[in-house]
Amino acid sequence: MDPNVVAFRRGSLICAVNCSGKPVSFPSDGEVLASSSSYNGSLLEGDSAVWLRA
Repeated sequence: MDPNVVAFRRGSLICAVNCSGKPVSFPSDGEVLASSSSYNGSLLEGDSAVWLRA
């Protein structure tokens, strides 16, 4: 995983935050609950976060 991404899982909830200014690979087939930018299931935009249900 990219060192600029902070991610954790608690139960079925996954939270990932990209602290860099560039998009990074973050593949997941979870259901998107909320996102601060567009998330297509594999690329997390720069300076954004996504919350998923695994």
